[in-house]
Amino acid sequence: MRITQGQLRRIIKEEVARALREGFEDIRDIGVRLRVQTAAPTDPTVPDILTDVRGVNKVITVAQEGPMAPAEDGKNWLTLSVGFVDDESYGLPDLLRDLRALDGVDMARVWERDPEGDGVSR
Repeated sequence: MRITQGQLRRIIKEEVARALREGFEDIRDIGVRLRVQTAAPTDPTVPDILTDVRGVNKVITVAQEGPMAPAEDGKNWLTLSVGFVDDESYGLPDLLRDLRALDGVDMARVWERDPEGDGVSR
């Protein structure tokens, strides 16, 4: 059976679209709030913390949401939007554990965003 170039292009386009959809199914968009110490010269800076978050297992995107907000004990809250691959080998509890272990972070909270973009899922 022979296929035309147009048919081949259509088949390739459909397969690429299918592969992309499957890849995006495991990506979760979550909100992350970290309590960080950044005041002393020896403390990590915000760019340092963002780099460390990007280095956490399965994290693919990190963006800061607004300025830091004051927290108790001279610390600050840093709010982030994080995209990560959630699969059988690594999930939210693992991500939370790894975020809490970062240098300069002493508390971490996560919440899942509404996939429709209408607010926060609980």
